[in-house]
Amino acid sequence: MQDLREIMEFVSSLFKGRQIDIITGGAFKAIFLVLCLAVVLPVGIRKKYRTARILLIILSVFSYLTYFSYTYMPLPLGPADVEYNFDSVNLVLQQMWPPLFDIDFFRDFSLVINIYLKPFALMLAFSFICTVTFRKLRKPAFFAVFAVSAVAFEIVYVLVCNFISGGLKYIYDLTLPFAELFALIVGYLLARLLIYLNRDTVDKIFAAKKTAIKENVI
Repeated sequence: MQDLREIMEFVSSLFKGRQIDIITGGAFKAIFLVLCLAVVLPVGIRKKYRTARILLIILSVFSYLTYFSYTYMPLPLGPADVEYNFDSVNLVLQQMWPPLFDIDFFRDFSLVINIYLKPFALMLAFSFICTVTFRKLRKPAFFAVFAVSAVAFEIVYVLVCNFISGGLKYIYDLTLPFAELFALIVGYLLARLLIYLNRDTVDKIFAAKKTAIKENVI
């Protein structure tokens, strides 16, 4: 319901010409899901993808949008409120926490849940769906490139946003790449196990639709 409310507020601001000061999680997911549908549906229909395959592609995109929205939204537009602290010895490049910074699993359990466990579960789901959906990702070499790229993209996103805003919109935790890579690997292995146990079903999903041929009766 919150996402729907955020989408309605975003659409209302667009139509009324109001200045948009923040990109909320709901608006972020809506924008990129519409772009995904605009690309996937025409391509899927032209290539005669089965409905299940098209839905899996959309679901894989939505799973990543959900993860990214949870981790990095809302995004305030305009200059950052916090400037770089060049005197800080605790941050790497003045914008990243070093791995396993001052945090205790039991003392800061709720913080650990929000920073690590929820993103871990979302990235695992994303990896699982993508491995089932895209056949090339089932090859270890392709998956390795995919996993490293997914993690590197987030780091680049944080650095670019901070650079453009001239301050700290994000402080990135350098422990996250290790947690995320582990989650991606677990999702990949679970998907490979599912595919191995249900080979015939998976093959049917990826088989192209057969074009019906009408026979002429003489």
